[in-house]
Amino acid sequence: MDVQQLTHEGQRALYAGDPIVARERFSEALRLQPHFAAALAGLADCHALAGEHRAALPFYEQALANDPDDPWIRNNRALSLTAVGRIREAWAEAEVRFQLQEKTRKFWERPPRPRWDGATLPGRVVVLWEQGFGDMLQHLRFLPLAARRTGGVAFICPAPLAELVSASFPFMELLPAGQPVRWEAFDACIALLSLPLVLGVDWDSLPSAPYLSVSGRTAEKKSSVPTVGLAWRSSAFDPARNCPLAALLPFKDCGVSLASLQLDPSAEEAALLHAHGIESLAGADFHATAQGMARVDAVVSVDTAPVHLAGALGCRTLLLLNEPAAVRWMQERADTPWYPSMRLLRKRASESWDVLVARAVTELGRHGPAA
Repeated sequence: MDVQQLTHEGQRALYAGDPIVARERFSEALRLQPHFAAALAGLADCHALAGEHRAALPFYEQALANDPDDPWIRNNRALSLTAVGRIREAWAEAEVRFQLQEKTRKFWERPPRPRWDGATLPGRVVVLWEQGFGDMLQHLRFLPLAARRTGGVAFICPAPLAELVSASFPFMELLPAGQPVRWEAFDACIALLSLPLVLGVDWDSLPSAPYLSVSGRTAEKKSSVPTVGLAWRSSAFDPARNCPLAALLPFKDCGVSLASLQLDPSAEEAALLHAHGIESLAGADFHATAQGMARVDAVVSVDTAPVHLAGALGCRTLLLLNEPAAVRWMQERADTPWYPSMRLLRKRASESWDVLVARAVTELGRHGPAA
């Protein structure tokens, strides 16, 4: 086989879940052509998908030395840069995502306004939503900083976030996502996840949580017993993040009551919640769920949008991560600069969810739900 055939076989094996064969094919291709960018990037991807981001980066850099404009290599390098904490470099490299969207699918139409560069601007800026709800909840913190540098900011906001954003940032104009925009009312535009780059943010200047809040009066707790809110299932994007609801029931052994913060329990999960007398505090949108979170003393969740909501509200939170975890949580850390009230517990490949939950129960019992 020639170098392209070997690389293609390696890519096919990698995404079929056979990294051993993938590495063999990429390495064989590199023996034939040592600087073949696609094979170098393939080895980098093998390391990255295994959570070995420090090992991946030299291969990405070698690949880009030979093919500096490949957007896929640059995008994947941005992910590994995030995982190792080189966040300014990661944000800069991640701008290549717009090239990828043009090659695959557009998550927005290119607006008829210039891109804002973060400089002080007397005019108004429109911020466009992008990515998933967890990403948006994580990056809403940058909207007030953008507003301070401009004559006004409007956010094109998906409906499930609208009431929460309005309650948290009453100065912000919200434009309904999916509706026509009067572009002539704005001087510039920017995508939400590009804000930290253009604003010049780094770890030392990262706006800290809590930065979201709820409006109106929240319901009072019904009991003096501490309550722990649970979320166990992520979106279909990565089912490996999901923990069976039954595996979380041992939290009752901490002397607490349990509540559900899961947005969409299945019929089987709803039956299990009912059998154990677990009330649902999840609402129809994120503001309603935030009101439910105001009634709990701690949140235990897998990596899903409600865990970002909990962190952004400043709730005490235990995040249950199945390794290799999403790059935003970096590597080996038990804390995260994104959410100071959150502690990370990581499930290794050899562990079951039951083992991780047992560790989390011990963690919660040691400090108490309200610690």
